[in-house]
Amino acid sequence: PAPVEPMRYGSKFRALARRPVPSSINEDDLVFMLLDIDYYIGKRKLDEDDHIEKGIVRMFGLTANQNTVMLHVHKFLSYFYVQCPSGFMATPKNLDQLRELLNVELFLETLTI
Repeated sequence: PAPVEPMRYGSKFRALARRPVPSSINEDDLVFMLLDIDYYIGKRKLDEDDHIEKGIVRMFGLTANQNTVMLHVHKFLSYFYVQCPSGFMATPKNLDQLRELLNVELFLETLTI
């Protein structure tokens, strides 16, 4: 097939072009609508001497001005919810035993990765 002319091809997608990012944007005040989220394992760019790979959360979104956003979240502390069995008594002793059991299971899981 004949090559597509860049100008003709580009003009069809002009409406999809990204809007310019305002120069006054402040990273600490970034507000956006979350569209998708995932994570990957990698090295933090700030820790050049750190050779341990860690989980990094990646968020994709859109600002009120229609600017696309991709945000990498480092040092994210993940959590999960475990529903206690029916009749579980939340005494300090039982909670300590549950915590120990979960820690052992998580440790064993890391050995299989």
